[in-house]
Amino acid sequence: MTEQNKEAVTIPKKYIIIGVIILAVIAVGVVSYLIGSQKLPITGEITGTGQKQSCPFECCINDPNYESRVCQGSNYQCINNKCVKTNCPYECCFEGEYSAKLCEADYECKNNKCVLLDSDKDGLTDIEEKQLGTNPNLYDSDGDTLNDYQEVKVSGTNPLKLNTDDDRYNDNADPDPKTKNSASISVLVSNKDFGIDWISIGLVFIGGGVINPDTVIAKPKVTINVVNAGNDYSSFLSYDVLFIIANTEAKKFTVQKNRIEKNAQFTDVQNYEIKARDIPSILINVITKQSTQWDVQIQNINYEKF
Repeated sequence: MTEQNKEAVTIPKKYIIIGVIILAVIAVGVVSYLIGSQKLPITGEITGTGQKQSCPFECCINDPNYESRVCQGSNYQCINNKCVKTNCPYECCFEGEYSAKLCEADYECKNNKCVLLDSDKDGLTDIEEKQLGTNPNLYDSDGDTLNDYQEVKVSGTNPLKLNTDDDRYNDNADPDPKTKNSASISVLVSNKDFGIDWISIGLVFIGGGVINPDTVIAKPKVTINVVNAGNDYSSFLSYDVLFIIANTEAKKFTVQKNRIEKNAQFTDVQNYEIKARDIPSILINVITKQSTQWDVQIQNINYEKF
């Protein structure tokens, strides 16, 4: 080949550059076409596999981005990717299996039902105790060992009072706590013999009309009946035996007795001595007359009722 022919096939440099540019543009266009013809991957999916990512939360339900993850336990539901206890389907629920659902005041939850509360377990509800004025937190409000229910519903006694009938016995020891146990004692004279020594009296006055103060005027013998008709004993009994001469009080004797049992009934024979000194001066002349009336009375009976 001649030198002249070599110059004929030489391609100018600028054309080469233009060709390269054209080829680059074509290549870019082909790549862009290929990319555009494919679907873009869904956010959260693993590119090229079509699988969702694992749930990164406590739970996932019907989430287009993550695999499903359910809550453990049938009583939980997935809300906003958190496991939340199902609302209590009953009248009440404690915190646990379901979300807590409480009862109103004075009620408690038993077997998922609201029942009246009995805080002290005495048989009366708290509402009843508040109405009665008893303490809903005390089994025995008045401390007599009888619980409030027993006093209100069984014995009919006062649950706020240790001794309902105000006798000597507290309700727990009283056979009839609503009836006051009390002694009822009577003291009566059943027989009397004044034993007046008319001879001695006559001799004294015959001898000069002056009577010795130590002269025994009479030796009365008095029979007294004592009866306790009450339903309780008395720890003591006292009464006065009063002798009366010509309707005038002459001499009084006080009698003291110890415990008188309930239903007690007995006769007490008492002997006395009445001396001249025991008789008021205004009666000295009167006692010389056999027609003078003598009498005896029981006064000032005193005993423990309850």
